[in-house]
Amino acid sequence: MSTVDWIPNEITAAARHRTLQAGESLFCQGDQTYGIFAIVNGRVQMIRYDSHGRALVLFTAAEGELFAEAALFSESYHCDAMAATEAPVRIYTRPILLSLLRRDPTAAQKFIVLLAR
Repeated sequence: MSTVDWIPNEITAAARHRTLQAGESLFCQGDQTYGIFAIVNGRVQMIRYDSHGRALVLFTAAEGELFAEAALFSESYHCDAMAATEAPVRIYTRPILLSLLRRDPTAAQKFIVLLAR
């Protein structure tokens, strides 16, 4: 199963799209959450900075991968997301996905399985 197979086609079709250039920020730690993301191609890094300002890469999302899943259940992003390459991303908005998880137990279970991996 792909990381986005659990999302129904009509929600994927309604997703917003954005193409990030290498080095461009998608969101910063503390920003209000608005959705989770899937990489169409390219790479996006999830980054935190230590007390000395050094970047710590927590995760690098690549083609077909979902990232920032915790944003569904948080009011703010916990790290920065920056494009490591040009990266078209699909944006699944928080209200639409939360509604899906509330009304569709099968989709909710598939999402939980994804998170558990």
